[in-house]
Order: sequence, then structure tokens, then C-alpha cells
Amino acid sequence: MLDEIQALDARASVFMKRGMALVAERTPTSLREALTCFDQAIALRGQMPLDTMPAYNYGLAAGWLNRAEALTALDDPESRHLAVDAYDTALTLIALLPLSDARVRRRSIIAHQNRGLALLVVGRPDDAIASLQMATRLADDTSIDWPVEVTGLRAAVWSNLGKALLESQRPDAAEAARLAARRAVDAVDASRAATDVDAAMPALIGRHVWCQAIARLMTERPAAGDAWRRPLVHEATDAVDEGLALARAWEQQGVDRFRPVATDLVRFGIRIYRQYQPQFFDEFVAENFDPTESSPAWLGSVDMRAAALESLWLSFQIPRER
Repeated sequence: MLDEIQALDARASVFMKRGMALVAERTPTSLREALTCFDQAIALRGQMPLDTMPAYNYGLAAGWLNRAEALTALDDPESRHLAVDAYDTALTLIALLPLSDARVRRRSIIAHQNRGLALLVVGRPDDAIASLQMATRLADDTSIDWPVEVTGLRAAVWSNLGKALLESQRPDAAEAARLAARRAVDAVDASRAATDVDAAMPALIGRHVWCQAIARLMTERPAAGDAWRRPLVHEATDAVDEGLALARAWEQQGVDRFRPVATDLVRFGIRIYRQYQPQFFDEFVAENFDPTESSPAWLGSVDMRAAALESLWLSFQIPRER
């Protein structure tokens, strides 16, 4: 009996590995072939004695999660809804396993997070927020002895919750997103973000969401006084400066994966310094458009050239009192 179970599991693993390789190719044909592989793995693992040996639900859940990923990558209306269904099935299986096991809890966090992102795409922001909130509760559980790698996952789920809140119509969405983004930034140690590229991404995205939330707050309350606005401006400029310092440091090491987010931060920084702290505008521009501080390739990109023109135009509108 055990030999038969192990044989089923081994065959399922072959289909899973093949499917994951096909997903990595990211073409419509490869993704549909991957779905076939995952369906075969699911069918094989479905033959295991799941009632008497519930631990096998872990591998079965993996098949459904991978199926959901492939469906999400196909990015058509039907596939998006099927992806949500696949995440629901995976979470039903994961719920049969002990959350005290760090592996199970990590898989549950990822499933709730990705389900939330899928729900956001199909236009169900409130359900997406609920799913992402569950992911944050699981990720923040201090009773689990998490490996250090989970700090990046914790930051990612808080950032994604912030994004979902900003896409919702909730009256308190911007403030809730601001707090979620702060949690994301706090989750990643600065020294680790400076040395681990996988930790740097959630640290940077967290600051990006933070700035977006502050911008929305200030747009919603244009007549608010300086006493309310000043702390937000300081938060925003700190988030921009820290995020861009991190991105520039990685650019100097030849890592360019942060450019889209970093370029958006540059454009945000140009606006906020111009409007609220014009005395520091020139310093901000000089630091972020100095090729020795980042890389010539980044500064030569189309988006950064556009940002440079914008900063030049705005600089002529700042009164030259000094």
C-alpha cells in the first residue's frame, strides 16, 4: 500500500515539475500545457488516502495553487475566475492541516495573498481585502518560529493589502493603506534590504504604496491646514528618499529590477518637493539625476528623461529668493 502511494506521489511530482517549467515560459501555449500537467498531478494525488493520511493534502493543495498561478498568467476573463476557484479549493485543503507547522502556515499566507490579488483583478475589492487581511494576520503570528525569509513575505502581504485598499471605495481606504504600507516597510530590516535583493523589492514597494496613500489623503483633503499636512509631507519625503537611496545603491551593483517603481518615486518626489519643500527641490533633483549615484543606463531611460524634463520645467517655477 505504501509503495503504491509513493508511486502515485512520484508520478504527480513529475507532472508538477513539468508544469512549473511550462509556467516559467509564460506563453499561452505553455500555460495551457501546464494546466494539463497540474490537472494530472491533482488527479494522481486525489487517489491517495487523504482521509486517513491528511498530510497528503499538502501536496494536493500545491497542485491547485500551481493551477491557479497558471490560470492567473493566462489573464483572460474566464481564467481569472477559475483561478479564484482554484485558490478556494487549495485553501480548503490547507485548512485540513495544522497551522502550527510553519510550512503549512507559509503556504496558507501565500494562498490567501494570491487569492486576494486574483479577487482584485475580477473586480471584488472587498473580498480581496478580506483575503489579504487574513494573510497579514497569519504572517504576523509571533507564535511561529519563522525563518528570516518570511520577513519579505510579510512585507509583501502588507503592501498588497495597501494596494487593494487604494483600489477600493472605502471612505477610510487611504489612511488604512498608509498604515498597511508602514507595516510593510517596518517588516524588512534596512540592513537586509541593502544586501538581499529579494528583501529590497518589498521594502521599495512598501514605500511606493506609502507615498500613493499619502498622495490620495492629501487629494481628499485639499483644504486641510498645515498642522495636519506637515507630518504627512515629512513621511512622504522620508519614504521617497529612503526608497530611492535603496534603488540607487542596487543600480550601482548592476541590478535594474527596481527601475519602474523607483522612477515612479522620482516623479512623486519631484512633485512633493516642488509643492511643499521647494528649498530642497534642487538637492533632490541633483541627487537622483547624478549618474555616479545610480547608473547611466537608468538615467538614460525614456521615463527618467521625461522626469528630468519635468523637474527642469518645475525648477523655473520656483521663486529664486536664495
